Amino acid sequence: MPLFKATLGILGGMGLRATSNFLDCLVKEITEVGVTEDSAFPTIIMLSIPLQEWGILGSTNKDHVSAQVNNGLKWLREAGADYIAVPCNTVHEFITDKHVINIIDETLKECRDKNLGVLCSNQTRESGLYERSGYNIQYYPNQSTIDGLIEAVQHGKNPDISLMLNAEFSNCSTIILGCTELSLCSNMNRWGNRTILDSTKILAKASIKALM
Repeated sequence: MPLFKATLGILGGMGLRATSNFLDCLVKEITEVGVTEDSAFPTIIMLSIPLQEWGILGSTNKDHVSAQVNNGLKWLREAGADYIAVPCNTVHEFITDKHVINIIDETLKECRDKNLGVLCSNQTRESGLYERSGYNIQYYPNQSTIDGLIEAVQHGKNPDISLMLNAEFSNCSTIILGCTELSLCSNMNRWGNRTILDSTKILAKASIKALM
């Protein structure tokens, strides 16, 4: 009997490097459960959309962006996807489809601490996607610095973010990388005894679990 019993849809393109990195994480999770043969891999349907009216700071027209995202989800469902992964935190503001593996929900499930530092896009911050009852969320004080890191990743760089935390997150033992571009930054393991939760890796693990 096949290990994977469902089909995964991936809605990507926000941005393309982050999507490619998610695929790499997905392959790693597949091999972690012991699958290496082509014939045993899950069926995956991929749709990458070039979002219009969308940029580093988020949506310039939320209604238009929401329509594009939800049309993409509808396309994947009609193509046969049982579950859908969207490797972008920000666009989850527009998603209500029950078949989507929610990257925010899955990341918060991994939190053992209630005092959380969150590095994320401007729109994720403004929409309060990580601000759930029972959690004390602290953001990086200079959002433009985070925006610059996201832009650098989109331009093919892997900026070092190990020096950013220092006193800014002194009360937080857990730091969430709440933007999938930030998964591609370097030196993410130099933050002392803090736990670093990468939303991209968490979504990949949750996706494979859903298919089994």
